[in-house]
Amino acid sequence: MRLPSIDELLRHASDAFRRFPYTISAGLLSALIVIATVEDVDDVFGFLTRSGDGSDLLVATTLALPLFFALRLAEERGLLSGLAAGVARVLGVAGLVAVVWQWPEWSEKLRFLHYVQLSVGLHALAAFVPFVRAGELNGFWQYNRALFLRFLIGALYSVVLFGGLAVALVAIDNLFGLDVAEELYGDLFAVIAFGFHTWFFTAGVPRDLEGLDTVEEYPRGLKLFSQYVLIPLVTVYLAILLAYLAKVLITTEWPSGWIGWLVSCVSVAGILSILLTHPIRHRQENAWIVTYGRWFWLAMIPAVGMLLGAVWKRIDQYGITEPRYFLLLLTLWLAGMAVVYGIVRSQNIKWLPATLCVLAFVTLVGPWSAYAVSRSSQLSRLEGLLARNGMLVDGRAVTEAQAGATPGDTLPTEDRREIGATLVYLFGNHGSEPLAPLLGPELAVTDSLGGTDPVRERVARDRAREVMAALGTAYVEPYPRGLTPGQVYLRADPAEAAETEGYRYVFDGSRNSEVRVAGHLLVVHIVGTAVEFRSGDAVLLTVPLDDLVERATEAAGTAWTGPDDFVPRDIMRVEASSPAIEAVFLPTFVSGTRRGGELTIDAANGLWLMNLNEPAIEAAVDTVAADTAVVSE
Repeated sequence: MRLPSIDELLRHASDAFRRFPYTISAGLLSALIVIATVEDVDDVFGFLTRSGDGSDLLVATTLALPLFFALRLAEERGLLSGLAAGVARVLGVAGLVAVVWQWPEWSEKLRFLHYVQLSVGLHALAAFVPFVRAGELNGFWQYNRALFLRFLIGALYSVVLFGGLAVALVAIDNLFGLDVAEELYGDLFAVIAFGFHTWFFTAGVPRDLEGLDTVEEYPRGLKLFSQYVLIPLVTVYLAILLAYLAKVLITTEWPSGWIGWLVSCVSVAGILSILLTHPIRHRQENAWIVTYGRWFWLAMIPAVGMLLGAVWKRIDQYGITEPRYFLLLLTLWLAGMAVVYGIVRSQNIKWLPATLCVLAFVTLVGPWSAYAVSRSSQLSRLEGLLARNGMLVDGRAVTEAQAGATPGDTLPTEDRREIGATLVYLFGNHGSEPLAPLLGPELAVTDSLGGTDPVRERVARDRAREVMAALGTAYVEPYPRGLTPGQVYLRADPAEAAETEGYRYVFDGSRNSEVRVAGHLLVVHIVGTAVEFRSGDAVLLTVPLDDLVERATEAAGTAWTGPDDFVPRDIMRVEASSPAIEAVFLPTFVSGTRRGGELTIDAANGLWLMNLNEPAIEAAVDTVAADTAVVSE
């Protein structure tokens, strides 16, 4: 095989730049921004960006990659004329500027969701826009195959190139004693990941897009991978889903929240297997592919139904948030695709990226967007919680006293927890501005909130405490560790000392441990929700922990004030006694699970304070030994 000359490489690189100047420039700008971040050039970011750290510029340039790529290919296929292409680029740049401008106004969570949403929409646009016209299904497939393989090859070359050059820098540092700055590795990564990879990828994009529809090339490796790896995996996953559906119907138990991950994995693997085998589906020896594709979508209908039920139950309980909105949207999208490909039997695979692209952009802005709907849902939920407790008058929140509550009346703990969780969500994601009409100036909280923009969750929790204090009620942690669904994890406050007076022995105990006390070997075991002390087969002491867990989880809403969610030492304390042992347990942490209302303790670590009654221990051991001897006789 003849290796390309330097002239050929430079010519290919030059041709790629002339064809995709804006895309490659966006990649180079992304590399420069990452280098400036690595080198900590604050002055540049402070001058050019509102965020001050360059994250908004990097978001804009990385989103520009698929945007300008799609616009260029649309121009090549005659979808955009010279003037229209210029207008489209100007509008695209205006959209990116709008993202940069709004970036500081969004919370970290909303930044991530906006970026993923825009990235999905733009990449889906690049996947189908050159073949948006009817027909050319084979050309559409060949085009995306070429892009996919070129991307993977470019990623492989980039990894090898970065690894090789990084090793070379390490060798220079160690062999020649030159001081190679650590930042240089980050700079090298930026140049290769955004500069080299982008340039290499664009150089391999097919030029004759129209002629791709007549290409019959199909890598045998794709068929082998799909037929012997992907499709068997999808079949196993579908069998698991259908078996789980049967269990749900028989036991009438609501689907587990984990069902979303499994349905998502099955969907991705199944759709990928169908796409990879699409060009050969009508060959005589591959007639089974069409049947497989149809039955895959039909089998997905009950799975999607389960997922829809699980999502809707969560929304009914806690309202809509952005992640739930997108999960519901993708569930409905899967249902629509199942109808199109399973019932209508469409063979047009363009619907997959086209509909994803439309949904990504339609739900980005407007009163129907994920962000507006979530904000409205949580505001309505907060109003409902207040109204249920008589704390909403003429659309304004009032204190318990203003609502006519008698002294000693308090909101139920669960309602306080939910009010706090909703306030934390709104402050953390949408700021205090949406809350102003509901809270009103008479609660004297808006002036102390420190601005209307979204804030970090820790600050949002402080603001929620202020609001609930102004409402005359106690703030409850929105998601205390002890009440996380299915999980218990409680930690004692390490800043508080524990009293040990009156006890002779102290030892550090873990889940299953042994300790020798005054010549007696005691074995410590967790059984259910209690800790047992044994000597041989004799149970000397049982220390129940269920009451401690309930006290601590209740304290999670009323006594915890620090950001690390610690439980006060006076609550994390258990006393127990028997004729043989008198003990106090001061746990460092207690963890376990709740399933079906039943609590199980998995671990309980901490200090044990202990007094022993040695005659009682010996008597208990002798009694068990005697009983064992009688049984054996």
